[in-house]
Amino acid sequence: MKKVLILLFLALIILGLGAVLGAGKYDFSAKSLRGEFALSRLNKPALLYFGYTNCPDVCPTTLYLLNNALDEL
Repeated sequence: MKKVLILLFLALIILGLGAVLGAGKYDFSAKSLRGEFALSRLNKPALLYFGYTNCPDVCPTTLYLLNNALDEL
């Protein structure tokens, strides 16, 4: 379990560095139940993960692991 959390943490760092180095090159926006969301409005790196809530095994497990990793951060 610790190895998975370490790998997730390293992935978050890499993605964060990529977001900082590539800032302004890419933008993402979408409509949600809470209104419109755009990466350009954030002042810090963000992690986007599009998980399916309806697949039988991998997706719920991945979402659970990501939730636990983010809670520990």
